[in-house]
Amino acid sequence: MVIFLVDANGTRGSLGHTGSHDAGSLTINSGGEYMATSGTTTITSEASSGYAWNRIDGGTFTDNDGTVTIGDGSTAIGGTHIRETRFHHLIINRDASSTNTLWRDVSGNTLTIDGDFTITKGTFFRNTAADTLTVTGDVSVGATGKLGDGSESGTNNFGSLTIASGGTFIATSGTTTITSIASSWSFDTVSNSTFTHNNGTIKFAASSGDQKIRNLGGENFYNLTVDMANGDLVQGSTGFIVENNLDITLAADHTWRPNTTSHTLTVFGFFFFF
Repeated sequence: MVIFLVDANGTRGSLGHTGSHDAGSLTINSGGEYMATSGTTTITSEASSGYAWNRIDGGTFTDNDGTVTIGDGSTAIGGTHIRETRFHHLIINRDASSTNTLWRDVSGNTLTIDGDFTITKGTFFRNTAADTLTVTGDVSVGATGKLGDGSESGTNNFGSLTIASGGTFIATSGTTTITSIASSWSFDTVSNSTFTHNNGTIKFAASSGDQKIRNLGGENFYNLTVDMANGDLVQGSTGFIVENNLDITLAADHTWRPNTTSHTLTVFGFFFFF
């Protein structure tokens, strides 16, 4: 097992590296820099601090448009922490679905993933409940993955969200905003997946183009908001239930519509349409 420790004035890696990096843990101290490969950096253990990945304020991580993977799908180290403010692609692939990975921000109360975020196996959630998680690309929760733990209140900003059969997404009690579409759907829960609304709000807010939502998992929304300037909201499955409020703002020439002849939509709270 290799432990990476980058101290002040030290640099590991180079921008031209395209291969793989494998390490037990990675610590970037203030003044140090890790320049990642454009391939994959895989972390399989943790330092004595309890962190698998730990960038101290003042340290530098250059992602090089690469992927960081926490875990290899089999190595067991128990629950661990990662401290970072920005990744390009991030994959969580722990030894079991119940193994926790808690994230902490370096500064600014936000973790930004400017590519895709995939939870293949394991449970991922905030250490600080009110922090913000922003994923510019696609969020995918696999069959043995879980995103959220029910205690979180911070904002989620996702490009899209897909929950596979067996996967779980527990929303925060705040707002989860979805701004794009992956393949066919912006929000997609398939049969035998789990979506828990946690009394939060799901918001669709693409700046252009249609957004499509499918909820084959069958769970209800609590608050559902649509705020789109230039596109339709396409309902891809029947039996949508909104337990509290539905708030729709669309341009005059756009609408909420089914992807087939008809689908049902039930709202138990207030229905606002602008």
